[in-house]
Amino acid sequence: MQKSLRPRDAARFLGISLATFWRWQTVREDMPRGRKLSRGVTVFDVEELLKWRDSQPFVHRRRP
Repeated sequence: MQKSLRPRDAARFLGISLATFWRWQTVREDMPRGRKLSRGVTVFDVEELLKWRDSQPFVHRRRP
């Protein structure tokens, strides 16, 4: 069974804000696209998000 996440949960899964998640959807061509189930309901496949996340270079940022 394929697990899907709504955008808010997908953003949490990736460790980013919801605003960043939607911005990345528009500017990052390699980011997995969602599947529209109905008007106003979009879901994202967990396996696709996991593969995408693991393929990204790790950038460690220091907090001030």
